[in-house]
Amino acid sequence: MMPWTIRARMTQETPPSILTLLAVAGALLAASPASAQPMVSVARGPYLQAAAPDSVCAALVGGAHLSFFRQWAASGMNKKIPLYSTTFGVGNEHLALSPAEGDGILIAGNYSQEETTPANKDFLARWGKRFGDTKIVHEIAVSQYQGIKLWAEAVKKAGSLDRDKLMKVLESGIGVDGPAGLVKMDPATHHASLDIKVMEVKGQKLTIKQAFKQRPPSDTAASCNLAKNPNENKQFEVTI
Repeated sequence: MMPWTIRARMTQETPPSILTLLAVAGALLAASPASAQPMVSVARGPYLQAAAPDSVCAALVGGAHLSFFRQWAASGMNKKIPLYSTTFGVGNEHLALSPAEGDGILIAGNYSQEETTPANKDFLARWGKRFGDTKIVHEIAVSQYQGIKLWAEAVKKAGSLDRDKLMKVLESGIGVDGPAGLVKMDPATHHASLDIKVMEVKGQKLTIKQAFKQRPPSDTAASCNLAKNPNENKQFEVTI
């Protein structure tokens, strides 16, 4: 298990509920030796139950952390405290868990195979024809595909592979339609505005509950402006 570093900075306006969850996370990390199976006893331990949060956000990554979700369900915590995540599902974790373990987890992300748009249906049909099984398609794969499409569109508009010409086109705010919706470059951050969906895991599928069109990279924009500072090269801390 790699060392963890919390880069968030607390302020006087930080909600008590967030402070509670971060304090719980800190206690869990401090109590877990580096060689231990990651988060294996979280759900059965006293920490989360004692904190009694309204909900828990799991921002875990890596296959080993599936143990957290499995023990969360095994302990019955999934029936007591809502669980949501901004990372779960992007690597098809919902397929690794059984419905009994995964059902009910809420996630916010850019892509679900359950998208009913013509663009997604066409993408999955072409994928299936060329590669076979479409179950392996997840948000990370779609993000790479959409990124390449955006770059290709910039090459067409620039009429060149020259870096400076491509950057100028990309920073003009061009966009492309992909399986997950419109992908549009933000000139100031070089991140993309994306359609974000609130999804619920149900029967090993990511069921879309609500969609929010073109959400900008506001967290990055709060600190980074490459239009004004093109040579910026630093890690920013996020204030919660």
